[in-house]
Amino acid sequence: SDRERKRRFGLWGVDGSGGVATGAPAADELYAPAVSRWLYEERLAGCAAAALAGGLDVVVDATFLKRRHREVYAALARFSGAAFAVLESVCEPQVAQERAERRRREGTDLSDADAAVVREQLQEVEPIAPDERLTINLCCPASDEGVAQLQRWHQGGL
Repeated sequence: SDRERKRRFGLWGVDGSGGVATGAPAADELYAPAVSRWLYEERLAGCAAAALAGGLDVVVDATFLKRRHREVYAALARFSGAAFAVLESVCEPQVAQERAERRRREGTDLSDADAAVVREQLQEVEPIAPDERLTINLCCPASDEGVAQLQRWHQGGL
């Protein structure tokens, strides 16, 4: 999602090291609600639909903070006859903020999200509801079983 978000602003290939490109928008502009709406409901959905139509499996790597955004992809999967799941990665808020700041300092990640963006995201997140949830533990020490569950799910066995 970060790559497509940046593409919208003409920042293709610019890393997340903070203001590398002249005239680059601030993080609050990159993550504005209208941009996120376009990203989830138009751009990424269009890319996913094209890949599914071509017979490919699709993973959309994004935060999916809003249920309405997740529902777009659930409907797309139903329409395409594809399996659908949301993989939720959970950690303490402070850990998420520290990771965002570290990635930004190191310039090793495409994302421009910093601790302030993470804090805002945490305020806006709509938790995954029980009807959206398939719990598969991918965290150590149970990660081997979690991966096996994910493989069974993909093969239609869960």
